[in-house]
Amino acid sequence: DTIAVLLGMGAGLLVGLLAAFALQGFLSYVGRRRPIARTTIRAVSKPLKLLLSMLGIWIGMRLSWPVESGEDAPALRSSGEHLFLILVIVATTWLVAALVDGMERTVLREMQNTGASRYRKAQTQLQIIHRIIMVCIWVLGFGLILMTFNSARTIGATLFTSAGLFSVVLGIAAQSTLGNVFAGLQLAFSDSI
Repeated sequence: DTIAVLLGMGAGLLVGLLAAFALQGFLSYVGRRRPIARTTIRAVSKPLKLLLSMLGIWIGMRLSWPVESGEDAPALRSSGEHLFLILVIVATTWLVAALVDGMERTVLREMQNTGASRYRKAQTQLQIIHRIIMVCIWVLGFGLILMTFNSARTIGATLFTSAGLFSVVLGIAAQSTLGNVFAGLQLAFSDSI
């Protein structure tokens, strides 16, 4: 049984990698016709391979180690599924972050052709937006990983409930600091200076 499960996982890995290479070849073909997409396609190649290979291994494990309906899965299989779920979440988070990063580089490359002053302004604006989006993506990914644990789910519900009250208190206490942050964002996005 162990050898069959390992062979199923290996076959899943092979199928996942083949799917990743096929999808990457298709995206490269599309990138040849649209040079704007090349940087983004290059940025997502590694996370895409990781995501599809993890999905392949996970599906291979499930197919080679079936559980009858109504039966409880063995503890080792449940732990393996939980591990692969976490790895898929990490790979998906990395893929989304790489997609945002590649899109930012593509936009900056296109903006560089328009002139130095406009490029510097766009670079500053995109860096601010990029950092905010990256923090949101990774915090969301980390939150999704924590939500896969039953104990963290109850703690997370409690934290989300108390977060509303905490954010109101924090907003009142840090009103001048938040005002400075938003004023800085406004200066970065307008032509005030």
